[in-house]
Amino acid sequence: MIGLVLTALFVLAAIFAPWIAPYGNGEIVGDVWGPMSATHWLGTDNLGRDLLSRMIYGARVTLFIAVLATAL
Repeated sequence: MIGLVLTALFVLAAIFAPWIAPYGNGEIVGDVWGPMSATHWLGTDNLGRDLLSRMIYGARVTLFIAVLATAL
């Protein structure tokens, strides 16, 4: 049951990524290697992109590949 809930959350996050991600996928929004903060929950990467937003958008790619592999 826990696995089903986690999978459902993962799928919902992937589907609704444009509405729940605080920033765009490639949008530079902060300092380089910024720490976790109220603005950037997981910090920023080497280009100043928000890691939470990138992880949410990355879920879309992962979900697409999983569905495609299952369909084949």
